[in-house]
Amino acid sequence: MAVSVSDDDAPGVRVSTETLRIAEGHSGGYDVRLNTEPSADVTITVSSTNGDVTVEPGKLTFTSDDWSRTQRVTVNARTDDDAADDRATLSHSMFSADDAEYNGPSGASVAVTVSDPDRPGVTVGPLSPTPVYEAGRRIESVDENGDSAGQIRIDENAPRFEDEQHPSFYAVRLDTRPTGNVVIDLKSDNGKVTVYPESLSFTPGELARTVMVIGKDDADKDDEKATITHTVNAAASADEYDTVKVPSLDVIVDDNDDPGVTLLVSGPLELSEGATATYEVVLDSQADGFIAVSIESSDPDKVKVEPSALYFSGILFQNGRTWPDWDKPQRITVTALDDGAGADETVTLIHKIADANAHGWDVPIGAEVGRMTVTVRDDGGQ
Repeated sequence: MAVSVSDDDAPGVRVSTETLRIAEGHSGGYDVRLNTEPSADVTITVSSTNGDVTVEPGKLTFTSDDWSRTQRVTVNARTDDDAADDRATLSHSMFSADDAEYNGPSGASVAVTVSDPDRPGVTVGPLSPTPVYEAGRRIESVDENGDSAGQIRIDENAPRFEDEQHPSFYAVRLDTRPTGNVVIDLKSDNGKVTVYPESLSFTPGELARTVMVIGKDDADKDDEKATITHTVNAAASADEYDTVKVPSLDVIVDDNDDPGVTLLVSGPLELSEGATATYEVVLDSQADGFIAVSIESSDPDKVKVEPSALYFSGILFQNGRTWPDWDKPQRITVTALDDGAGADETVTLIHKIADANAHGWDVPIGAEVGRMTVTVRDDGGQ
């Protein structure tokens, strides 16, 4: 009886797995061998459909002696800046100069999935490369729970730049490359702290934006505080960023108004006996209450002042009858008296805080806040 044996092994390539999963930034591998013994050397070329998934080596050579011995292919998953899993197909083509059965596509392939560890997020922080804000200060701390990006201090009414108050800046950056556009809306909870722009737009090619913060000048001496919130506009943003929570930023505006008193006069006064002159006094900053300034003459027999005290108000009575007048100069009249001394004399007018019933007014009662020199020219008894 004649018996025939049919070989079900066709020339081709055999791989140890048809699927492979790798973490981004890591490597994996699989084994390759031929199905049958070739009649000549065979070169297998491994190709990837994704540039972020590479193989080593890219070519494998088998001979009639080692065709059944596996060779290892290492698969590398490059790190990228998006949050999406990558996929690739590894194909294996055959070439032999002297074995026609080992030429062309092999049909063997490996499907590779790259697990991306990145998650969509937004970072609020200082401008790169320096952590110091222009005309401001660096972020001082970061909230460990991620709710706040920290704190920035800026100067109230800082030197003007291009006809605007010189601003401070910080950066907002997407942590991963989005699949589409991302829009983040900004808002300050204090009208004295302005943020610009009020909306930031990001694209897959532009992941960072700069934000400008301006502290408006005011009349009081208190530092202003504000919180700038950042909210993803879900309707205008890529799906993976819809639910991302963005840290807020706390702002402190250093006030440039110090409590004090200013004498509005061009210089020392010089009067003849019997003559009068005037000058004005005004507070340097708003007082949340009442301030009394006394004017004392070092020689009341030679120089008289009227009135001897000034009263400034920084608040509005509930009945609306008394308006704040802290920023309105009040006039002092100086009169040079004839004392019959027959010589020129110099008298000093001393200004002190006589009373202070105002919140935050840290100039103590009795403190001297200014001096005025008055020279009285003797008229020789005329």
